[in-house]
Amino acid sequence: GNGQLLVKILKSVHKKGKVIKGVLFEKPEIIQNASSYLSLKGLTEKISLVEGDFFTDELPEGDVYILCRVL
Repeated sequence: GNGQLLVKILKSVHKKGKVIKGVLFEKPEIIQNASSYLSLKGLTEKISLVEGDFFTDELPEGDVYILCRVL
């Protein structure tokens, strides 16, 4: 998706005074739309965009993984 869930999580955590960053791992054609959406939300510095396919590519390194609408 375009990162809506990640935006909600980051904003919720930031309201509590914590600073975290996120990674959106998505197919290249989706990343284009996500970039525009994250710009509008002012979170381009907090969210890295990584192109890839969940079923064939290695996932980026992270401490926590949240999967949404994978199947």
